[in-house]
Amino acid sequence: MPMQDNLTIGKGRLFFDQFEQNTLAGKGFRFLGNVPEINVSQDVEQMEHFSSTGGIRRKDRSVTTQRDMTLNFTTDNMSLENLAMWYGGSVLPDTQTAAASLTSTIVVQKGFFYQLGVTATRPDGLSNLGPTLTATKTGVAVDPALNFDFDAANGTVEILPNAPGVVDGDSLIFTYSTLAKTTRKIVDDKVKLFGTLMFLPDNPVGENFKRVWPYISLRADGDTSLIGDDWATISFICEVLNRDSATPKSIIRG
Repeated sequence: MPMQDNLTIGKGRLFFDQFEQNTLAGKGFRFLGNVPEINVSQDVEQMEHFSSTGGIRRKDRSVTTQRDMTLNFTTDNMSLENLAMWYGGSVLPDTQTAAASLTSTIVVQKGFFYQLGVTATRPDGLSNLGPTLTATKTGVAVDPALNFDFDAANGTVEILPNAPGVVDGDSLIFTYSTLAKTTRKIVDDKVKLFGTLMFLPDNPVGENFKRVWPYISLRADGDTSLIGDDWATISFICEVLNRDSATPKSIIRG
């Protein structure tokens, strides 16, 4: 009877259950989104023994001394949560309250852009500002229509190249307001990620084998494109670890 070939074209969904820091307790599986590629590799080390009792040296024993498994995958789901994993950071809420009559004093040059609201604790400055920006130089108002462009959403101001009321090196005092908003941000706190990885296949061809790796470490792999003609992606590499003596490193169920 001929052997039946289980030809397979792989498709499916990948999930990650991230452990709380310094614990083996998960938060629940999060779907990572579209994953165009996931690969599993094994590195097996062997110790070999040869008999030298006579004639040609013959191998009479081969013992596996180490077996390491790694996974790498790529996703084009550029969500804040996935980016936080890639940067080794955490996603935290970012709340901004409404405030009026805020000022930033900036030494300017024509043709340059400047970020408003920059401080030592907020180097990215303020965004989502009110629609009105005024500027003064030595107590005299600078006409905004002739001298600068204001991007309220990003909190930036461009000094126009031909600004008639500004000389390079002028110190301008900008006055503006902030609007209330609640967003999220990535805090780059260099956390090392551990958790459980689960793959649920949905193959158009071939049998579906559910795969679970109970204990992995996860980190960024390679680079990501901020400008390009293809879909942006981020890649990860996972090292499969031993959780404990009772837990398999890898589980495959048909």
